[in-house]
Amino acid sequence: MPKPSQRICQIAPEFNHLSNSLATLEAQFSAGGETLYAVRNLIKRLALGEHDVVVKSFRPPAGLQAFVYAQFRASKARRSYEHALKLQQLGIATPRPVCYIEHRQPRALLQSYYVALYYPHDYSMQAVLKGINSAGNPANSDQNLAALQDFVRFTYRLHEAGVLHQDHNAGNTLLRKTAAGHDFAIIDINRMQFKTLSLDQRLKNFVRLSDNPTVLQCIAATYAQCIGMDETTCLQRLMLHKRRHWRRITLKQSAKRLLQRKG
Repeated sequence: MPKPSQRICQIAPEFNHLSNSLATLEAQFSAGGETLYAVRNLIKRLALGEHDVVVKSFRPPAGLQAFVYAQFRASKARRSYEHALKLQQLGIATPRPVCYIEHRQPRALLQSYYVALYYPHDYSMQAVLKGINSAGNPANSDQNLAALQDFVRFTYRLHEAGVLHQDHNAGNTLLRKTAAGHDFAIIDINRMQFKTLSLDQRLKNFVRLSDNPTVLQCIAATYAQCIGMDETTCLQRLMLHKRRHWRRITLKQSAKRLLQRKG
């Protein structure tokens, strides 16, 4: 006989009026909605009462991980919710948090969901970098480089606020065009740190964005202006962390291939 599970639903105070709708969220999520992402986790956009929301269903942890999340670590859904509240306090844009939901047993986390309002946007940084990388798109190159510069300035503001987004890749920053440039919002926020950041920690935060020399030079030049340091020195430090990043990836891939051959 299956062990009974407990359902926990922590709702942001401004969305307490959605408690009845949230009581059946899992059924609504399973039955429909627009799928936005379905690789490791499942993300859907759906209507919840009068609100347009995005629901992220995290892949259920297995084995020892399920026990660790039940006993020692906050779930990814809970961390996403709490980090969103912290970002709001700091004045940093992220989709407004609605709630997190957990299904757990005493010794295992079974499932977790994070719910936030849909954030209307024009595109993500992925599209900007793709435009810069495309040799056949010269007409938009200045526009994309300007967006990249705005993004670097936004990242500088994150760093100055003591925010380290540990999944700071091209798909996790959304952009809205404005008369003055761009507004930015960050997503996929379950892995974050809030602390005073060193220069190396700041520059290392960019290494997952791109391998394009034009992009890396633009990042270094813009960040050097923000922080008041020499552009060449900034680029050298950034490239040092980029090389270390690639060495780690290469070693990880080599170890994986070795284990596969032994298996």
